[in-house]
Order: sequence, then structure tokens, then C-alpha cells
Amino acid sequence: MSKVSSRFGISRRSAYRLAASGKIVTIKIGRSRFIVTESIQYYIQRSITFRQPNVGTPGADLRS
Repeated sequence: MSKVSSRFGISRRSAYRLAASGKIVTIKIGRSRFIVTESIQYYIQRSITFRQPNVGTPGADLRS
């Protein structure tokens, strides 16, 4: 989970929140928890797709 922030640009805390809410899939191996890469990529792509209509409009806030 700690590599998520550097690779995908989200905080570790956000990654844990997304996992807890079921928006991304994680796998627990021993005491470590890993994010399924396709899961986070799908979540990010879906977020970008939902925001597409706002791109280029005055006053559009693209922050989470």
C-alpha cells in the first residue's frame, strides 16, 4: 500500500479508504496488504471518465 502514493499519485490514507469502501481490490498475504494493480487503474480511469464533461469549463474544480 505504501508504493501507491508514488506510483499513482494518491496518499496512503486514501488508498486505505478506497480499500475499506470496496472501491479498489486488495489482497492480504501474511501481514501485508497489496492492491490489485488493475483495480486502482480502473478506479482512476473511471474517475477521469466521470470528470470529462467538466474539462475546459470555466470554474470547473477537478480536485478530489
